Amino acid sequence: MISEADLVTALHQGACKATKDYLAWSDGTFLNECAGESYMVACMAQTVMKTSSPPPYLCLEYCLSALTKDWDKRLPDCLKGSGRFDMTLLNIEAKCSTAWADNYIDDITRLMHICRKLRKTSTDGALQACIFIASVYSYSNSGLKKAKKQLNKKISAWKSYISDIRLDYQKRHGEISTYFSVYPKYNVTETSDLAQVSTSLCCIIK
Repeated sequence: MISEADLVTALHQGACKATKDYLAWSDGTFLNECAGESYMVACMAQTVMKTSSPPPYLCLEYCLSALTKDWDKRLPDCLKGSGRFDMTLLNIEAKCSTAWADNYIDDITRLMHICRKLRKTSTDGALQACIFIASVYSYSNSGLKKAKKQLNKKISAWKSYISDIRLDYQKRHGEISTYFSVYPKYNVTETSDLAQVSTSLCCIIK
């Protein structure tokens, strides 16, 4: 069985590959931020299944309604509707996004709800976590150094924001823990008048 650390590394690598591909295909003209979500999920899935100890199965676009029969009470508002998980492998969901943290409180809260439920019903020994993974980027017309500095400031803000979400969730619903990681490699494009740098970050919810 793939370890949590290897899984997170593979997800980061998949997100990095997707963004790198898009940057190369667009030549920095149109698709100049990061890959579309569906392509990022596909790249992450392929990377996970190529690891030395892949999970026994991987399910893409897992429908939320499949949870209703196992949920022991009314579904929270964030789980209603016909939405789908972007990637579900065993008890882990990967979510990729191009937006910054303040746009994704509902997604992270939903994963916290799911994680608490899965901890009560999952088979012993299964990976019992939910993962939010995002592609993040920054631009600068003052060079690559400035772009990296701005990106690092945004990532620090992400980490603080996710911590605030966790504390608020704990007050409302009970204990939940999070672990935050950032992929150390950058995707870089630089022209005479613009530098762009991107990477991915990951929040593990347990």
